[in-house]
Amino acid sequence: MQKAPDDIDVLLPFGEALRGFLEQPFIAPADLKHTLRSRGVFLSRNEKRDTIPTLVCLLLCPREFDELRECQSSREDNPKQITRALPWASRKSLLDALSLDVNLSNLVAGDFTNYRIVGSPSFVPVANNPNNICCEFEIEREDYSKSWAATKSIFKGKLQLEKNHSGTVVKFILTHTAAETKDVNRRFVRELTERFKRNGDVKNDAEVETILFASFDNERRIAFFRSLMKNLLPAGFEFVSMTDFGACPDRLLELPAGIDWMEDKVDGMAINGRALEDIFFLKDTEYHKFILLYAVEAKFKFDCGEAKGTCSVVFEFPDFMPGKDGKAEFEANISALSIDPASTQLNRTLVKEELLRRVNEFKLTQFETFKLRPLNIPAVQLETAMDWGAS
Repeated sequence: MQKAPDDIDVLLPFGEALRGFLEQPFIAPADLKHTLRSRGVFLSRNEKRDTIPTLVCLLLCPREFDELRECQSSREDNPKQITRALPWASRKSLLDALSLDVNLSNLVAGDFTNYRIVGSPSFVPVANNPNNICCEFEIEREDYSKSWAATKSIFKGKLQLEKNHSGTVVKFILTHTAAETKDVNRRFVRELTERFKRNGDVKNDAEVETILFASFDNERRIAFFRSLMKNLLPAGFEFVSMTDFGACPDRLLELPAGIDWMEDKVDGMAINGRALEDIFFLKDTEYHKFILLYAVEAKFKFDCGEAKGTCSVVFEFPDFMPGKDGKAEFEANISALSIDPASTQLNRTLVKEELLRRVNEFKLTQFETFKLRPLNIPAVQLETAMDWGAS
């Protein structure tokens, strides 16, 4: 989210200075259309390339400028989540183990970074549970290559730690809205893991388990994606359709007849549409061995207590690159949300957080089923899970 310049309360921009402000992504074409129509100016087209030149020629009054500024605080960046797990070896609660707060600012101090931690964030228990704690934080990014209205941006992040019922595993839930908050979370997890080991809460040889591209072979990875779409009903999601996917052929294998047209021609495919789960090389299990599926977007109907509606969920390995070492990490996000009229009084941000929480809970159970190590999938179960036609 863009942060307003420090002197914006005493500045009323015009001309090219106003253009730089209006071009910011948090101001939508509809906002500019509303401003013009309030002045009795009607254009045949209302894209920014049409409305901005007209507004640049005008002098906005303070009220009009303030209304456009409010657009900044009303639009939030879409949160994305990553989940990791760490074996726990002590009887201490998470809150006791973190009796000394980690100074987030120290984690980025001294680096050549263009952002800083805002304030002094700390861990607090969730619902008074000392074994479920979270730290919400904000970073402020500076980019002087942009216009005066966009040099500073604010992004939110959150790290949540939750111990399982048996007290043997700690789950890290990393929520980020930008590359910078993602970087802070990764540093945060590394620092906490080292602290837990020094204090004896975690064994020295324990490793953080992450969902990586290399955690699956090609067949199990497709089965994993399929399970996240087709089997989410217990979590309150009814699958409607796959609307987007990213895939490429495995260059290390000779492609069979039927998809040999990809050989030396296709480096990657990003396809959007409807009912893409019926595309033959995704539906037919004989091709799964040869396909690197790295991203899927699907549309669902959801019914989560008071919240009902439709949403689109993206499951992806965003850093995947063909031929690399497979260390791309899996993440999920709610890319679109439509709440039923009867539920419109609910807070959209809270609804999205609840949906994402349910998705990530289910994701972990499916990862345990389909990951390569340990190999714990009976042949019949795996074959059934790979059948895209199964319900």
